[in-house]
Amino acid sequence: MYVKSRDFQARIDAAREDGWRVTEEGTDRVVLKRPSYGSRLGHLLVGVATVWWSFGLGNLAYAVYEYLQHTERKVLYSESSDEDPMVTLRRRYARGEIDEAELERRAEQIARSETETATDSKSRSNEKSDTRLDRLRERLQ
Repeated sequence: MYVKSRDFQARIDAAREDGWRVTEEGTDRVVLKRPSYGSRLGHLLVGVATVWWSFGLGNLAYAVYEYLQHTERKVLYSESSDEDPMVTLRRRYARGEIDEAELERRAEQIARSETETATDSKSRSNEKSDTRLDRLRERLQ
């Protein structure tokens, strides 16, 4: 077992609670999968239709097909706390962990929090806080 940050371990635990299983584990990367063997109704229909002549082999073939075609897989990566949050955000979007709406929402949150931080020191640099938001938007694109 590898030592992981609390945030990374919490994301892994949340995925496990949602039905994902860990298939590969590393220090900064975990591969998860949520297998699918088909719906109960699908198995019932295949079983009723094929049990008379195949003794359930059709049902087994359906389960294998569902497992191979519809098992979900995803990879979670740990994120370095010293990395630029916009870089992390773009990386998560590229991996498909978040959608475009979530990307934009979080980018605005980052921009607001950095603007608020800049507002605290606004007495020192008044015009820097306005351009900082513009630079964050440029980095997002």
